[in-house]
Amino acid sequence: ALNQEKFAYVSGRNGPMEIWMRGDGYDRPLVGPAAFPTGTTNWFVAPALSPGADRLVFMRVEAIGNAFNWISSVSGGPPVRLTNESNVSEDGGCWSPDGKYFAYIRNQNGKAGLAVAKATGEVAPMVVRADVGRRLPQWSADGQWIKFLDRDGGGGWTLISPDGKTVRAFGSIDAVETTLSKDGRLLYGIRREKGQAQLFSLDVETRQMKTIGNLDDDFYPSSSLNPGIRLSLSPDGKSILYPAARGSSSLWMLEGFQ
Repeated sequence: ALNQEKFAYVSGRNGPMEIWMRGDGYDRPLVGPAAFPTGTTNWFVAPALSPGADRLVFMRVEAIGNAFNWISSVSGGPPVRLTNESNVSEDGGCWSPDGKYFAYIRNQNGKAGLAVAKATGEVAPMVVRADVGRRLPQWSADGQWIKFLDRDGGGGWTLISPDGKTVRAFGSIDAVETTLSKDGRLLYGIRREKGQAQLFSLDVETRQMKTIGNLDDDFYPSSSLNPGIRLSLSPDGKSILYPAARGSSSLWMLEGFQ
């Protein structure tokens, strides 16, 4: 969450997929399949806490294949659809810093677009950019920009004003995902360079790129669902939270069985 040291994530620790929230010394479930009719939910993806950590928007993939964003209160109550559209599918997204709007990826007729909706539930969205990549957008902390992966005009990581009128493109930057710094001056990203995973920064004004450090392959961002990778900046701007898949194997000796 932008202003709280809390985060939401998906866990299968109890069997079915659930959305949990961690913070202030606790770790508890927020939403599970029981919030919807039995047998109608396949997945929960890309949960996003509001700036004050009092509301949650998440992507729900239905058993019949439909995918929509839902909004719910952290304190309880039934979730409601974020928008009122039925002829589309929706990917996850991000909150505006004032908590009034939600930006997300809207899919229709085989094309993805960047859309913005009021965070009140069951509203008509506004499409601010057509033909974008299926990556989770991010709102800048000052509310002036939305970061997304563009496909139009050559593509690449791009900033756009919430009304869609102003665009700042950075061109083709090889990164699995990116996030803006607290002051909006830097774009942080994780990429592979010469077979090595790296955390880097890009100066928004000068376009100067700097390698911050290398990452072990076990810590390369990954998700079993798309778009499921988000680089979440902590409230103090000093750390980044993201998903990674780590695996291991070992040999065991069975003895004393005779």
